[in-house]
Amino acid sequence: MKLVVAYIKPDLLDDVMYALHNVGDLRGASVADGRGFGAWRMDLTPEELDREPSNYRPHVRIEVVCSDDTAPAIARTIADKARTGLPGDGVVYTTPVSECLSVRTGGPDERLA
Repeated sequence: MKLVVAYIKPDLLDDVMYALHNVGDLRGASVADGRGFGAWRMDLTPEELDREPSNYRPHVRIEVVCSDDTAPAIARTIADKARTGLPGDGVVYTTPVSECLSVRTGGPDERLA
C-alpha cells in the first residue's frame, strides 16, 4: 500500500478530484485546508521576513491510500491537473503504508490489501 499526499492550490481542487474519479481502483480521498510556505519564502531577506512574518499561502492537502500499482497513476493525475506552471503549484509525495485497519471492523482493510 502507498499513501499519496499532495499540496495544491485551492482553486484547482475540483479539477483534481474530478480527474481522480477516473483513476482505476481509487477507494477514496481526504481533503483538508491549510496554510504554508514553500522554497520561495527561503529566498526572502531577514528584512522582508520582518515585514511579512505571516505571509503564508492557502493550500489544500489531499491524502489517498491506495495499492502500490495505483499510486503512480494517482500521483501523476494530481500533478498533471494541479499544474499551472507558476510558483506555488504544490508538491506530491508518495510513501509506503505498513498497515491499514478498518475502524468499523478492527481488522485489516481488505479493500486496500
